[in-house]
Amino acid sequence: MRIRLVALAAACLALSACSGSGSSGGDGDSRASSDAKAACATLDRMGTYDMQKEASSSEFGAAVGLATAAAALDAKYEPLKKALTQASSAAARTFKSDNPTTKESIKKAKDLCAKI
Repeated sequence: MRIRLVALAAACLALSACSGSGSSGGDGDSRASSDAKAACATLDRMGTYDMQKEASSSEFGAAVGLATAAAALDAKYEPLKKALTQASSAAARTFKSDNPTTKESIKKAKDLCAKI
């Protein structure tokens, strides 16, 4: 289970490292907004992040990926991406999803989502 979680966290980190931020205009703005809203909806639907549960880890990974895609299309979503990436990194480092950094970063992401 831990190997899968580390692999998921590594994939999320690799995705965030490979994507740049910028704006592509036109339908990219719409796609960015849709991806950011989907990331937020996933966070809202999943409730508390528990990396020991496969569904929760998969949903959280999806939220990170969607936020990363949104930020790649529109830099205004960079804070959402950063908060979720930081949460993911802290969970991967500690092998615990209830560590203070992860909890604080997810709260920050949810606060950002309330403004989208």
